[in-house]
Amino acid sequence: MKLFIEPLDVWLFRDGRPFNAGEDHVASSQFPPSPSVMQGVIRTLYLVQKGVSFEKYKDSDTCSARSVIGSPSDEPLPAGFLIKGPLVARSNGDVAELLWPMPADVRVQSPYAVVRPARAERIPKGFDSSLDGLAPLLPSDEGPEIPSGFLTLSGLQKYLAAKPLASSDVIPEEDIVKTDHRVGIGLEPGKKVVSEGLLYSPHFSSLRDKVGLAVEVSGVDGLAGKGLTRIGGEARGAAYREVDWQKPQEPPDLRRIITESGRFLLYLATPGLFRSTTSGEERYSSSPESWNDTGIPASAKLVGMAIGTPIAIGGWDMANNRPKPTKPGVRAGTVYFFDCEEQLTPQETGELFERRWFHALPGPHAQIGMGITLIGGWDYV
Repeated sequence: MKLFIEPLDVWLFRDGRPFNAGEDHVASSQFPPSPSVMQGVIRTLYLVQKGVSFEKYKDSDTCSARSVIGSPSDEPLPAGFLIKGPLVARSNGDVAELLWPMPADVRVQSPYAVVRPARAERIPKGFDSSLDGLAPLLPSDEGPEIPSGFLTLSGLQKYLAAKPLASSDVIPEEDIVKTDHRVGIGLEPGKKVVSEGLLYSPHFSSLRDKVGLAVEVSGVDGLAGKGLTRIGGEARGAAYREVDWQKPQEPPDLRRIITESGRFLLYLATPGLFRSTTSGEERYSSSPESWNDTGIPASAKLVGMAIGTPIAIGGWDMANNRPKPTKPGVRAGTVYFFDCEEQLTPQETGELFERRWFHALPGPHAQIGMGITLIGGWDYV
């Protein structure tokens, strides 16, 4: 079931930073939200439409809804429950046009260029990487401006085919969303009087006309094809309806190019959350702890990454009425560069595309759409 969710008001998706009364006064919004927000929206829709009270869902281990949407805790989700998204989209009646996060290796340069891993002979003398010897990105990882905005579907397919981007392939961020600065004041608990010193400024996400979020849901039967819901911080209003959209198609000859060159990239269409346990304690890293069991060929070596600043992934724990622990995630648009240093077999390339084309990387958050990948070609500079 493919849904388009559009705002009836401004939205607020907290960026994970603390916002305690009397201590902080700015609450920033992060758009698009993380997949965990969509998990909450789908769960809420199911409970409301099935007439299941939240108290029963939270407190009763025998509540039938748990077999469909899982429990309020972080226990494993039912096998059939699957979310893909959210992805920014523009609606056109019953069809939505998906827009794609700007790849982290794109730079503004007549009109756009890319930075790519350098061959060994081009690595500057004295260069030292703290990331297991990954190559620097050239021509310059710190030079031209990193563009904000989104790629159209045709722009995404050009990027994955390693073809130059044109201005028409990019939708500027200001054409999608703007920040709405507002001012509020805290109230005394249980009273309708203001609290001294609790002036605050929430920064809401105000979406342009016909812009919303697209999400694909599987394993949750019986949802109405359209309706109203609430979403994000302050439970702001939203309308949803069932639509159709076109997911990316493989660029022509991409499989052949990757098979012959032995090089490919993975592009994150949604944020990633990669847990590492090598130190004996729970930590989060910029890439999966292991690429085993991901469809990546055994000969593939990670040789470079284009990655932005971490994002804070948290949320509200409805079961315990408290914030969820904030975890550092990897931004959508992150790019991982692989080199097998030899040709691949058609079988290896086939498995790569079967496992990694518009599927989430394996892990505890895969079912809610964390780390959805697409595959592209690339070459050294």
